[in-house]
Amino acid sequence: MRIPIRWTRSAPLLAIAVLGGLLLLRPADVAARGGATDPVPVPVPVPYAARYQVLRNGDVMGQATVSLSREGSLWRMTSRTQGTDGLAALAGVVIVEDSLFRMRDGAPETIDYSYRQKAAWKSRERKVTVDAEAGTILSTDKERSFPFAYRAQAVDRQLVTLALALDLARGRTTDLAYRVVDRDEFDEERYRLGETGTLASAMGELRTVRVTRVRENPGRVTDSWLAIERGYVPVRILQREPDGESFELRLLSLQR
Repeated sequence: MRIPIRWTRSAPLLAIAVLGGLLLLRPADVAARGGATDPVPVPVPVPYAARYQVLRNGDVMGQATVSLSREGSLWRMTSRTQGTDGLAALAGVVIVEDSLFRMRDGAPETIDYSYRQKAAWKSRERKVTVDAEAGTILSTDKERSFPFAYRAQAVDRQLVTLALALDLARGRTTDLAYRVVDRDEFDEERYRLGETGTLASAMGELRTVRVTRVRENPGRVTDSWLAIERGYVPVRILQREPDGESFELRLLSLQR
């Protein structure tokens, strides 16, 4: 029995690309922002582990975990999404993404990225290597390779939300854009800031800001609600497809 194709294409993108870049700030860093005339400190990532529930059309289909750790002067982010209910569980779907990255001028920049998907009927692997000294970016998908010219602060799809959280922690209020490598594309992704409000979660009531991915063509809509006092960790992510289907992530727990 096969899992609907939506799991293999849309759900990983939602669970990892949007969810993946969680950022935790030390309380002192947040408090140090002070008034509008105070200098804004560079946000400091803190190692963490977060767990999310993954839903499709309101029904639970899996869980996703994300961890951030430091490795010397570099950082590593690892995400794991696993089917736990329904067809996703029967097929044993497991998706693992791993990003090794550096912080450059207060923003993340990918060094190496890998994507591995396993299910009962197929497997898939992708990789991105960024070589700043050689001025190259190489994306591979099976036997196909997609070379690009290097641009500073290029990120893989897992680090987008980390870059977004860092900018929000600095107090940015305008629309934001990031250079993202995803398989055969190296394009700018734009995000629009929306309203702030209070959102119920498994961790209680959290004050959030809504962020919407801006796309040139109408169709897929992705909204994220980021916790302001928790370093802009995503509390809820909702992706709606043109055919009416939806995928959602809800924060279950967070450890530092």
